[in-house]
Amino acid sequence: MFAWLKSLMIQKKQSLETALKQSDQISVAGEKIDITTTMQEAFALHQSGRLHDAEALYQKIIQQDHNYADALYLLGLVFTDSDRHNEAILLIQAAIKNNPHEPQFHKALGNIHYSQKQWKQAANAYELALSNDPDCLNTLNAIGTAYRQLEMFIQAEKHLSHLLSLAPESWPALNTRCDVYLNCRKSDEAILDYKRAHELMPDETIIYSAYLFALNYSTSMSAESIFKAHQRYDELYGAGKTGPLIRKINNPDPSRKLKIGYVSPDFFSHAVSFFIEPILRNHNHDNFETFCYHTDTITDSVTNRLKALSNHWDESAARSISDLAEKIAYDEIDILVDLTGHTSNNRLEVFTLKPAPIQITWLGYLNTTGLSTMDYRITDQYADPINLSEHLHSEQLIRLPHSQWCFNQPTQSIEVNELPALSENIISFGSFNRYSKISEKILNTWARLLNEIKQSTLLIIDVPDGENQRIQDFFVNAGIDSERVELYPRIPLDFFRKLHHKVDIALDSHPYSGGTTTCESLWMGVPTLTLTGETSISRSTSSLMQTLDLGDWVANTEDEFIALAKRHTSNIEKLTELRMGLRERLESSPIMDAEQFTLDLENAYRDVWIKKCSTS
Repeated sequence: MFAWLKSLMIQKKQSLETALKQSDQISVAGEKIDITTTMQEAFALHQSGRLHDAEALYQKIIQQDHNYADALYLLGLVFTDSDRHNEAILLIQAAIKNNPHEPQFHKALGNIHYSQKQWKQAANAYELALSNDPDCLNTLNAIGTAYRQLEMFIQAEKHLSHLLSLAPESWPALNTRCDVYLNCRKSDEAILDYKRAHELMPDETIIYSAYLFALNYSTSMSAESIFKAHQRYDELYGAGKTGPLIRKINNPDPSRKLKIGYVSPDFFSHAVSFFIEPILRNHNHDNFETFCYHTDTITDSVTNRLKALSNHWDESAARSISDLAEKIAYDEIDILVDLTGHTSNNRLEVFTLKPAPIQITWLGYLNTTGLSTMDYRITDQYADPINLSEHLHSEQLIRLPHSQWCFNQPTQSIEVNELPALSENIISFGSFNRYSKISEKILNTWARLLNEIKQSTLLIIDVPDGENQRIQDFFVNAGIDSERVELYPRIPLDFFRKLHHKVDIALDSHPYSGGTTTCESLWMGVPTLTLTGETSISRSTSSLMQTLDLGDWVANTEDEFIALAKRHTSNIEKLTELRMGLRERLESSPIMDAEQFTLDLENAYRDVWIKKCSTS
């Protein structure tokens, strides 16, 4: 490293100005150069990709003139391309010091921070760039993404909407704004943006999947319409277009050891892993051989545990769709299980190629995939009562005999506390699901509930920055004092669990019902009151409550929801008894019986295998 650059990189507490002064004291050997000519030569080398040669000339220029902003900036870009990010940041900061009004310098600084996922620093740099170049499309898109990552949704929406007013066909901006809208409970707006993004980029399967995911939040679309949209995925990207491998059974022995493949990007500290871990732990390895295909790069201690529990592990993130399908076919997987559905980073395109003779979707997405190549979907009798939702699935439904859930006991030790209503003399309701799941319909139902049960409060978590006033205004306009509604941002898991100590009854989201969240509330002794709908995804909490023989916490209409709430809150003694016994009830239920659940799952695998063998 050159001496003047070392001077720039001395202790962080030292100012850049001081560092530059010190670098002026460094003697530089060699003759003076013509800076203009050398700059032209360096830039030509830079443009032609000869970065090492360009770097040498930029170094000479800066050694002679430490304040030459363009050379500092361009050398910063060379270092950026060489992954020397800390040095690049110092150089570009020096360029900015000498020319603070050049937007390109601020953009470059923002881009470095963006590449390192330093979202706050990136947003700050982009704001300065926009102050000098307010209509730069790339900067508007980047700052919108940075603010989205920071969950500063109002700022993200402002910049993305400005971009789209200048460039209505910018599908990346549309795609990001969709996500922003969804997180701010604006599902209708999100759906419109996703449709437009799909029209602009019809070959991007991930955009259409995101559109389908957003449909689960809609209260204006019928279940039939949502299903037809899922079927459209198969028409656009499914077997008819890709030409599936359709691997046949090599050895149709109904009793032989089966190879089970699990495909997911979520094999880390994610809700999916909390449910799949006890399955991998309890699989009968005499009869089943497990393969996990991890399709994301995120890894942590949970990843290591899952890897140890699986017979075979494949880091599949870098594999293309065809490469992963060929790997699965090479492994001779008998039953391939999708754990993602139309959620983020899915690999449903692999399933369109049919690399395994039997393909099943389960767990990550409580709805149909729409794929004709997906043979089955795992559910239970409560989430999908017989003859109620078969017509809304492209898959055949496998109803496990006890439950579709297998909840893993939390490692954190937090005791269930006394019912808060006993000491507070009011009923405390709580919403623990993601804020995005709170539809206008269920919010109106909650407002009605608070008006009818005057001695009650409502706690809502996961409220994004900037949404507090909006949600408070809603309740005030509904005639509810703001003191009765307590809002929290997204919180760590330990605080999330402890917050249940303040709540008597949890209120489920709708139509996108809770799953993991409901299990967590049950573990903390808090029952969840739920409103079901037409879709499987609206009945996930219903499935859990009915499995626990708590069907009187499941409402089919808003009127019934209010009536059940009144019934439960009018009997504090019974509510207290339920709270103190709820964890034990959960622990002794099928929901936490991992051995029985795994056996049920393996029996289902064996049943569909026998059926397949009989037709091969």
